[in-house]
Amino acid sequence: MRKKRCDLHKIKIPDKSLSENFKIYPQLILKEKSTSKNHYNPLSPFLKSLLVFGLYISDYDGTHRRCRRILRFIHLAIVFGSLHYWVVLYLSYFARNEGSWKIFNQTLVIVTSTATFDLVLIRRKEIKTFFRYFSFDKAVPLCKIQKRKYLKRTRIFNVVVWIYALLWVGTFLIIPTKKIPEQHFTEFFYHHVVNKTSYRFGKSLIQINDAYLCLLTEGALSFIVGFYITAVCGSSLWFKILGENVKEFGGSRVLNPLDLNKLQRMYDLLISRINLLDQAFSLSVLLWYFMVTLTLCIRVIAIIADESKSDIQGLLIIGFGLFRGTFMILIGIAFCAQYLTDTGNEGVLKIEMLAVTAKDTAAFQELTILLRMLELKPPVVTLWKFCAIGKPFLMSCVQTMVTYVIICLQMTPAGKTLLHI
Repeated sequence: MRKKRCDLHKIKIPDKSLSENFKIYPQLILKEKSTSKNHYNPLSPFLKSLLVFGLYISDYDGTHRRCRRILRFIHLAIVFGSLHYWVVLYLSYFARNEGSWKIFNQTLVIVTSTATFDLVLIRRKEIKTFFRYFSFDKAVPLCKIQKRKYLKRTRIFNVVVWIYALLWVGTFLIIPTKKIPEQHFTEFFYHHVVNKTSYRFGKSLIQINDAYLCLLTEGALSFIVGFYITAVCGSSLWFKILGENVKEFGGSRVLNPLDLNKLQRMYDLLISRINLLDQAFSLSVLLWYFMVTLTLCIRVIAIIADESKSDIQGLLIIGFGLFRGTFMILIGIAFCAQYLTDTGNEGVLKIEMLAVTAKDTAAFQELTILLRMLELKPPVVTLWKFCAIGKPFLMSCVQTMVTYVIICLQMTPAGKTLLHI
């Protein structure tokens, strides 16, 4: 017993005040909560995939060490520099080749993906705060069952996006390229590297370069679009919880004004979150729609104007272009945005049913005032504040594409024969 007491006296207790301990322990508790709750965050699969492209959007930026921050900065600088280098290269290549449609299509995709990458870097804080709403949310909390179900769906969608991106990368690696190394590389690199090795080695270098370019452009763009689609669909879960709260208030015989104020505050909170998401991605969505519509129109015109191809081959290529990932982006965003507005309107409709069944005149007046206020602020995702995205907007995009193609066809000789002009 004496030895044990002596050993206890030898232990050095750290000389820290009560205030310092009070600052340390809440941080440790928050770290444990963040690791447990972020495990069920439905947006985490796409954020982990974006790490490959140098986009580090997470809650753990303040806890990383200096060495890891330097490595992250180097990774981001490599991706950022290579994307902007390819933009300048393809713009100059497009100007030298007098504007061929194939080079224009590639240039438009590269410029759009680089601009989207830059906008995500600029709006990183807004995206990070929106991501935290799915982890730490006391106002409209999601239960673990809802998070697990939606997390499974996002993981499946994430795998599909990876398969799509890797298929395009594999096509550049497997299919032999038609580019000539003498025209592709500089004179110094061609004479000192390609001539000293072999002509086939130069071809393989071109394939690796094209595959890496496809991974950074198509891959980064696809995963940013996938993150946006999952964020829009995940926002609809909050409006479902709003509808469940309206049902609970409708079950009670007497409607308290405090309950109505709670509904109004909850709805305003959800609208502010939708506005935050819209503020982060509205300009990027505008660029995506512009890229999709313009590339599809140019592809259709180039196929019809080419007289060497048969009608069946041209129709097959047009059909493949329509069902390519770029056009599926347009359809997916429109349907997800429409689903968000529909779930918000369902919650408003339940409040209207409360107003119809309300027996008290004071409660009826308060409900009508609340409904008018909610109708002025619908849950809508916009296209850079120009118009709302949904099924009507999708039909208007298709109409503009058709009219643009018809007008351009009238100027080509093949189009005149096709339209019997």
